Amino acid sequence: MLRRAKGRTQQQLSELMGVSVSYIKSTEAGNKPSLKYLFAVVNNCNVSFDWLLIGGRLFASEKDETTLLLDKLRELLNHEDPDIRAWAKVQIKKSFAEYFEE
Repeated sequence: MLRRAKGRTQQQLSELMGVSVSYIKSTEAGNKPSLKYLFAVVNNCNVSFDWLLIGGRLFASEKDETTLLLDKLRELLNHEDPDIRAWAKVQIKKSFAEYFEE
């Protein structure tokens, strides 16, 4: 159950979602939630719609954040401006100096 996986009580989730505890209980018992509630779950519980609707991954953001960071790094390292490419390389080497030691 998502709420338990996130370490939240029904009371905490109801406050986060702006609904009553009885509404949380009814959705956990199998009653269909409103679309507004589903949007609130996606936005506040860090899950994707595919997980909610058809059973996807539980914690979407960790992989998505990594993908976004890698995409941004690729963009900087392949930038048309050589100064930006050089700056990006210097910043990466400074940030991860221990990995570049020989």
